[in-house]
Amino acid sequence: MLQVTFQPVSNRADWIDQIEVRDQNDQLVNLTGATITIGVRDPKTKAALLNSKTGDGTLVLQGTGVFQFTFSASKMRGLDASKQYEVGCTILLSGVTQQFFIGTVGVLDGIVP
Repeated sequence: MLQVTFQPVSNRADWIDQIEVRDQNDQLVNLTGATITIGVRDPKTKAALLNSKTGDGTLVLQGTGVFQFTFSASKMRGLDASKQYEVGCTILLSGVTQQFFIGTVGVLDGIVP
């Protein structure tokens, strides 16, 4: 499991990020058939605020060992500015679920109405 800190994101823009999944030999992992889930939650209330998952169009495989997730600007507007949120990702592959990463992301006020 990795511990990560994402670069700050705006609450007035799409949050799109690509992630690489590598094995212990630093080789990209074949993610064919994997169910990948990313969640963002409030650290105090533990309330789930954003979710992205393969199969719902918000998380797509880009190639061997690479996936991209997207949280739309309309969903990002639901996050308070100047706040840190918890982010987690699990990968279900070949019948085994692993916690891929746990981390944080800071949200900044995008200024525009």
